[in-house]
Amino acid sequence: NIFCPGLGDLGVHVPYCEKKCSFCYCDTIITQDSDQVDLYVKGLRAELLRMATTLRGVPVHTVYFGGGTPTVLPIALLRGLLEDIRTHFTLADDVHLNMEATPFSMTRQLAIVLAEYGTDRVTLGIQSNDPGILAAVNRTQSFGQVTAAVEALREAGVPYINFDLVGGLPDDTEERFADGFAGLLDLEPDMVHVYPYSPVGGAQRSP
Repeated sequence: NIFCPGLGDLGVHVPYCEKKCSFCYCDTIITQDSDQVDLYVKGLRAELLRMATTLRGVPVHTVYFGGGTPTVLPIALLRGLLEDIRTHFTLADDVHLNMEATPFSMTRQLAIVLAEYGTDRVTLGIQSNDPGILAAVNRTQSFGQVTAAVEALREAGVPYINFDLVGGLPDDTEERFADGFAGLLDLEPDMVHVYPYSPVGGAQRSP
């Protein structure tokens, strides 16, 4: 669950989410079992220490937190992971740290912690800006939550905000997507990634 796609790249995988969106192909875990989450993070921290020993002296240029939704972790646990990376790895002066998040998991306190540890890009998984489409894919999220997340990150000083969208979700049309996209652009994101929807099988993973 700690991986190095290339020398100088560090990936941290957190599989937990608040709920399973019907379009999601990721192997996510939906649980309220805090002991399970604590144990997983404890294992991640041990893995980070082993990886740091392996990479001793090698500058890390990219750190990527993905999932799942890393920002659903309690702030204390996420801070511990970030502190381990700062303490045990040799970070390049221009290190890029990207954190995947959902708008409804982002709080002002969390944004401050991310900025404190040098997170220079937060990728907000928005997927759609149409309430009807979001409801159809089991995603309860409002434009107000997106706006609040962007404001919190900007106030904290996170330099870059990326929006992830999925085009062609069930009931989506070009017109609906364009209308929602225009509303999101009013928030002036620094980057926008649009991924095509493709139906996937699989079942929600239970705790």
